[in-house]
Amino acid sequence: MESIIPRGRALLAEELQTFCKEGWEDAIQDLHQQGKVQILPGVNLQEKRCNRCGQEQLIFSDCHSCQQPCAYCPSCLQMGRSKACTSLYYIQDENLTEKLPIPALEWTGKLTPAQQEASDRAAALLDSQAQEILLWAVCGAGKTEVTFHPIAEALLRQQRVLLVTPRKDVVLELAPRFQHAFPAARIIALHGKSKEKWEEAHITLSTTHQAIRFYQKFNLIIIDEVDAFPYHNNPMLYYAVQRAKKPHANLIYLSATPPDYLRTKPHVRIPARYHRKPLAVPKLLIDSALSKVLREGKDYSLFRQILHFIEHHRRQAFFFVPYIEGVDNLVNQLIKLCPSITIEGTHSRDHAREEKVKRFRQGDTRILVTTTIMERGVTVPKTDVIVVQADAPIFDEASLVQISGRAGRSVQDPIGHVLFLAQEKTKEMKKAVKHIQEMNRIAKRKGLLDT
Repeated sequence: MESIIPRGRALLAEELQTFCKEGWEDAIQDLHQQGKVQILPGVNLQEKRCNRCGQEQLIFSDCHSCQQPCAYCPSCLQMGRSKACTSLYYIQDENLTEKLPIPALEWTGKLTPAQQEASDRAAALLDSQAQEILLWAVCGAGKTEVTFHPIAEALLRQQRVLLVTPRKDVVLELAPRFQHAFPAARIIALHGKSKEKWEEAHITLSTTHQAIRFYQKFNLIIIDEVDAFPYHNNPMLYYAVQRAKKPHANLIYLSATPPDYLRTKPHVRIPARYHRKPLAVPKLLIDSALSKVLREGKDYSLFRQILHFIEHHRRQAFFFVPYIEGVDNLVNQLIKLCPSITIEGTHSRDHAREEKVKRFRQGDTRILVTTTIMERGVTVPKTDVIVVQADAPIFDEASLVQISGRAGRSVQDPIGHVLFLAQEKTKEMKKAVKHIQEMNRIAKRKGLLDT
């Protein structure tokens, strides 16, 4: 009977009912009597916080379940309603992967010296308990491949691995790459629409929000893009990841632009990309008339020159704008200037975003106008980057470094072009340029760049 209960989970009663259908109440009580399950209210009224996500912003209202005033948590509402009258179960883990063959790493690629150093340092982490390390890797450094050896070491020790990343599309992109590297491993990809949410696996790839359903399950947790929305500065997601790990688990943080608090942790840098070419240093173009040009949709000679360059050299380009409202306006403006090439726009509210990104990846779309939603995780050869209104507040140092990292990621076009177009030069723009230049200097000093 106990076998029907998913282990290493933090689940509401409604979720258990969905997963188990029948018999779960008796199974939970059996585990509870054995000390393998903690039963808590979803919301702790005495402490005025959610036991599920740890947040204290509660909403009190009349409840359809208990037919009286009740409290629920709005912070984790998208994962199901955690309420004072609903039970939450912390279910101890049982390592079912011990009964499966240990999957081997079958990736045959070769790491660069910088990647190898980072990989070795991360793998050495497993010789200790409750240790952390930051892999500070430039955009396009191949940090996914760097994690293969530490993961293989964890699997040899019959440990479970969780890799969390901010966005669903990154989860979907990583899944086949990990399956190719570990063909005998059971790998699941968890996101809002995933059908694998209750399954056991050697390696779990998950959005940060899905980590909220785990309880002391993983021995090794890798947090990808730790500085990115929605994980960065989100106490709920910090809480979820901390609860998902076993008490003595190890943590590996991955980032090209780590926040200051992470830079004080033990870390190793990967200052160069695998193709041994320097990062594209952004060029700054300051034009006091830019705002008027964008507002009035005038024929702008600089845009015309950029479009001519893209068309003539058969390249592609990202045009980044600070606000959703500016996407369609710029798309229309660029189409008027160059109707012969395909130009599309997308943003976080665009239901057709996945299809548009796919067309851009395939080369069917030459220019993609977008917001910061596309600042990470996209590799398209021969792609240049133009940041329009780079002086907008949303474009901080980390964002501009990440956006610049969309260029030059492939061997076919290892540097690319990056342009910051603004009305004035901001501190964040200068910091981003300095950040990129510093990484190039470190890489050159370590002999990681081809002359």
